[in-house]
Amino acid sequence: MADNPLAVPAAETNQWTWAPLEQTLGYCLTEVQKNRLTYYVKELRLWNAMAGLVGPAALPELDTVHLPDAALLIPHVGSGLGMADLGSGGGIPGLVIGLILYPGIEIDLIESSGKKTKFLKWVVQNLKLEDRIKIINKRAEELRHGKRYRCIISRAVGSLAYGADHAWPLLRPGGEYLILKGPRLKEELREWTEEKGAQRYAPPEILSASASDRESVVVRLCRPEKEEWSP
Repeated sequence: MADNPLAVPAAETNQWTWAPLEQTLGYCLTEVQKNRLTYYVKELRLWNAMAGLVGPAALPELDTVHLPDAALLIPHVGSGLGMADLGSGGGIPGLVIGLILYPGIEIDLIESSGKKTKFLKWVVQNLKLEDRIKIINKRAEELRHGKRYRCIISRAVGSLAYGADHAWPLLRPGGEYLILKGPRLKEELREWTEEKGAQRYAPPEILSASASDRESVVVRLCRPEKEEWSP
């Protein structure tokens, strides 16, 4: 590994297109942001075979689908402080957002898999971002009586109801749960209305949609400031 992970040769940063990500963001990436993301993607490819970070089909679509979809969340995360990514996996969306917004972010990446946690720590430590991006190797259930977050994000953690149930104890009153969902959203919303736990949240909002053919959308669930719900 090079002494400076940000010293990425220009040829490597040009191996894929930045246009879909920049189109989603609405602005051009800086060279530092491109270099961070290039290092992340390079390490993701190297680690994937042994750690199963993402499915093999996802690798060719990182630049055209998965990074842009992660960026869909950025306009909705507010100050970028007091955040957590629930079920970080290989770093999408939490680590990607952290690499783009650093240093204007404070985010905890919560991941129960030891292999995936090791990868996340590797990237964050080598890019020297530990002051703003923390890795927590625990299940959500283990954190129920700990820190509360202003904003929790997630992707691919199961159904809307499943994710919302695990996010609830980690949210402050008035906090927001932002979920990247796919083409099953309509079905999941119908199922959600039948869940008793849905009464805890304000009605879901659809915030933004992907330009890709994956039909990704951001759904927001808010935990009320004043809560009248009881189990």
